[in-house]
Amino acid sequence: MALLDVSIGNSCPNSGWVSLDCKAVKTPAGDGNRHFASALLAASLNKQVTVYINNANKIDNYCVADRIDTIF
Repeated sequence: MALLDVSIGNSCPNSGWVSLDCKAVKTPAGDGNRHFASALLAASLNKQVTVYINNANKIDNYCVADRIDTIF
């Protein structure tokens, strides 16, 4: 899970939490671990990320990140 500082709306929870799906429930195996690594890298470098979300993919009512891009 990752906590976003911007509300994503679009029927996703307003709490700001997004699932990275590290257990590969909704995304291909390994994608969640790469998403986590990207988020961790961005946080350690104090960089922003862009998170792409598909509202159809939810785990326990949390939207799942389809892609995470670090902004350098």
